[in-house]
Amino acid sequence: MIFIISAIIGIFCISLLPVLPSATAFFSVIFLSIVSIFSVYFTARFYVKTYVNAIACHQIFQWVLWLVFASLLGLSYGFINAKLLMNKQLSNDLDNKVFIVDGVVAGLVKNSSTSIRFDFIVTNSSLINEDQYSLVTDGLKNKKIRLSYYQHNKKDYAGLFDINTGDNWQLLVKLKRPRGFVNPVGFDYQGYLLSQRISATGYIKVSDKNKKLANKCIDLSFNLLTVACVRDQLNTLLVENFSESKVLGLLAGLLIGEKNRITNSQWQTLKDTGTIHLLAISGLHIGLAAAMGYCLGKFFMKFIQLIMSRFSQSLIFLNLLSNCRWLPSLISMLFAVTYSLLAGFSLPTQRALIMLSVFHLGLWCSRNVRPWSLFVTALLGIALVDPLAIYSQGFWLSFLAVGALILVFNGYVFDSNLLAKKSSDNDFFLVVHRFYYFINRCLRGFLKAQWSVFIGLVVPSIILLKGVSGLGFIANFIAIPLVTLITVPLLLLSLLLMPVASSAAVVAIDLANTSIEILFFMLQYLQGYGVNFWDVYIGDPTYLSILIASVGIVYLLLPRGIPVRWLGFFCLIPLLFSERDEFLLKVTAFDVGQGTAVIIETPNSELIYDTGKKYSDSFNIGEHVLAPYLKNKKRQDVDRLMISHNDLDHAGGVEGLLKTITVKKIYAGELNKNPQLNARQCVAGQQWRLNNIHFAVVWPTLEYIKATQVKSTEINATQAGVLINSNNLSCVLLIRYQSTSILLAGDIEKSIEKRLIKRQLIPKNINVLLAPHHGSQTSSHKDWVDYLSPEYVIFSTGYKNSYGHPHKKVIARYKANNSTLLNTATDGAITVVIDVNNALSVNRGRWVNRHYWHDGNRP
Repeated sequence: MIFIISAIIGIFCISLLPVLPSATAFFSVIFLSIVSIFSVYFTARFYVKTYVNAIACHQIFQWVLWLVFASLLGLSYGFINAKLLMNKQLSNDLDNKVFIVDGVVAGLVKNSSTSIRFDFIVTNSSLINEDQYSLVTDGLKNKKIRLSYYQHNKKDYAGLFDINTGDNWQLLVKLKRPRGFVNPVGFDYQGYLLSQRISATGYIKVSDKNKKLANKCIDLSFNLLTVACVRDQLNTLLVENFSESKVLGLLAGLLIGEKNRITNSQWQTLKDTGTIHLLAISGLHIGLAAAMGYCLGKFFMKFIQLIMSRFSQSLIFLNLLSNCRWLPSLISMLFAVTYSLLAGFSLPTQRALIMLSVFHLGLWCSRNVRPWSLFVTALLGIALVDPLAIYSQGFWLSFLAVGALILVFNGYVFDSNLLAKKSSDNDFFLVVHRFYYFINRCLRGFLKAQWSVFIGLVVPSIILLKGVSGLGFIANFIAIPLVTLITVPLLLLSLLLMPVASSAAVVAIDLANTSIEILFFMLQYLQGYGVNFWDVYIGDPTYLSILIASVGIVYLLLPRGIPVRWLGFFCLIPLLFSERDEFLLKVTAFDVGQGTAVIIETPNSELIYDTGKKYSDSFNIGEHVLAPYLKNKKRQDVDRLMISHNDLDHAGGVEGLLKTITVKKIYAGELNKNPQLNARQCVAGQQWRLNNIHFAVVWPTLEYIKATQVKSTEINATQAGVLINSNNLSCVLLIRYQSTSILLAGDIEKSIEKRLIKRQLIPKNINVLLAPHHGSQTSSHKDWVDYLSPEYVIFSTGYKNSYGHPHKKVIARYKANNSTLLNTATDGAITVVIDVNNALSVNRGRWVNRHYWHDGNRP
């Protein structure tokens, strides 16, 4: 087993590399490592004189050789897999180009109020050049791309699109290489796309070239597309029959693994009660499907044996079936695989399938497979299928939960003499005692399993989920039996009935829907007690504190004979005392696409300058980028929030941010457009000190604000949008510490830049400048650049954005002043730090948090 673990570590180690070496360099190192091991062995044998020592040396060498060989084999597999994944991505020379693609819609089509999104398998592609001539290219053939169509942009054209799973379409699309934001805290979307084998992302352009060719779902040949078509049909059935159900999203999550319809409030309820794992297809449900299949297989075996006992032994076919032990296992695996495919083949289902396969293989071969062997084999299978799974929260939560159960129940024996001690000659009492023993055993086992998983997941929950559910133990005590014994069996029954009696299948689904409604009512009732999810923010714990905490958890899960197991709780204490960064001032410009979001930190206070975009109902920068960063720093109360102006790329994330972060004071450049925020007007002259850091608002002036208000009353709304540019109402913030100065300029344009220079409201030769209006040509005129002559210039832009920001002329002006140019699009989140020694340093996210799949400029 230790050799398999070595191979697994080797595979996962490749995913930790910041840059992939060349194949020649990598395999040269592998070859030299093998040569070195053999050289050490033969050198040792030459100097060992006695026979006993020679034998010992030989045995040690064998162990070391196999361990090294397994590790090198894992490293080689991981490296080859990484190279293949990178080669599947859209090439750099085709990035941000327009194509005509033919292909098939794979997977479910996800609809929202403003867009549709789906995966598309390309069969043919043609590159459209600037002259609108197409050039056939094989760069996308047989690759999977993720496409979106934004209906709100072209409302008149939206009705022409009716895209369904299995449709064969010709589409005009604009594609980009997979890419995501790179911030100190947050989800690595690019890594996720890579693990999903997505070669490119893009959107559908309006064109008469877009046309539906056929529907491949009518093809009866079995393949992955057939599975996608079945999932789509089940999804359609749910929508048609249960569209009024309040728990439709949860029902779809359990039946086909589609969680898109689960509302934010429902997610919050599941999170507060610690039951998220139950309302999505997990390893527990796959195991239940396998158990049902095994019981059905046993029934068929008994039925065949009954027929054989009554009819002639000459029925050779039946005789073979009656003697085949593989039939229950075969049906069990068939159930498990079918349910896994319908669930989208997620990571927990893969783990369960691998463990089930090894278990049934042991049954066929009459071998007793130990639980830890199943665990390690499943781990190896996941490593082979998805080497990037190590970055998934589900990977750690799934495997650590199973590991905790194995640690507690492996070798655990119930008292089998209990029944014998209490038995009597009275058959009635014997039946009662048997029933009592069965219930007692089940209840004790269930409680022990619940407690084991709760303890086993304390550390990963705190580190990954930033907290634990206060109601998890009680809620799962109710939810697990209900979902496991009623809801999931009914859904599995509906799948069995679907081909032969669709009306009966709908009835089964309806009963399952009722059980989920009852469960959710109880979960909401528990949620009302207010215990909910306990947020535990520990910053960035050290590896040593994580190791100590893990040892403590293992000690807590050891058998009862181990003395003072409660001392394991003390091992969790180091997690709560993570080291804090030592700095005087930290300014972080986040990678948020085409928009602005900045957090200014002092040792005891924070200020947020703009909150980025709201991309959709399920994702906005304030809630999903800024709030997690602040919480990770143990800062849920922010001193000030400044919204430079009301453009969506600056203020779109405000609502999401305020859901989870408390702000004491809010400033806004356009006060009249944000009455619900209870904000105060941002006016030049406002200033304050935080930890010896001086903050001052230098624009807009009260005079300018009054002038714009007068003009707004004198002209109509259309003229106001033209004559009064809201960009020029942006709050401009100056931050100073001793001789260091940092200027955040919002979206001001040339006219305001000239006023600031003329009135000398800003200092010369500043250190750091957040470039006005993302580097647009309407800003950063020559006098402004020469006056400020910044040491560092930060452009907050989207990668290859349609606006062309930052403009080439603007870049040239700053370069002429020897400024160091930084861009969140290519550098990720940019952090400017003044340390305790008053030294200024700049960190680029795509270099500090670099993985081999991150492209971009190096510093």
